[in-house]
Amino acid sequence: MIVRSPWPDVVVPDVSITDYVLRHAERLRDRPAMIDGPTGRTLTFGQLADSIRRVATGLAGRGFRKGDVFAIYSPNLPAYAVIFHAVASLGGINTTVNPLYTAGELAKQLKDSGARFLITVPPFLDKAKEAAAAAGVEEIYVFGTADGARPFAELLEAPPSPPSVKINPREDVVVLPYLSATQSAIVQTAFSFERPVIVTAVGGLPDVVRDNVTGFVVPSQDPRALAD
Repeated sequence: MIVRSPWPDVVVPDVSITDYVLRHAERLRDRPAMIDGPTGRTLTFGQLADSIRRVATGLAGRGFRKGDVFAIYSPNLPAYAVIFHAVASLGGINTTVNPLYTAGELAKQLKDSGARFLITVPPFLDKAKEAAAAAGVEEIYVFGTADGARPFAELLEAPPSPPSVKINPREDVVVLPYLSATQSAIVQTAFSFERPVIVTAVGGLPDVVRDNVTGFVVPSQDPRALAD
């Protein structure tokens, strides 16, 4: 049974998620876009847009392509948004990982999602390396610096000129988060942020997505909570 919200459906524009997020970035370029609570570090809209483009250029230079999966194993921090949207702007798929996962749980998600690259923070690096080795992840990045991983800052050194990628917001998957309790995947395109599809089967998720396996539809969210 589909349970519907009493509120009208959210109107989802026919653009990629990153284009939508950055649609006012130039006009608001000097205004804060993100503020890190513990440190007070601020990213303006201009800095956010520039960082996303630089990181996307850097990832493309490392061979990351449309349809590839990038795992983010990190607590919340401003750079999280940068790497997420850099991946999305290239037509890549983000698989976001619970930062409390053990190495075994992380390895399961990495294998299931088919992740090629992984980023984490220094305190989680030992678990990340163990899981990446078990799952066949090609490259590990780290926010900050730590032995055994490439620094995220390396990607920011690239020019802000990423390759142009044609993205179909209705069809191209942008994020594969997992439910912590069951490690089921939630398949989301830019449009399905309104109604994501939960895939309870595991194993070879990119193939599952391409084969259009039936899932469960969850109700749309209150649009007042999603307002600009």
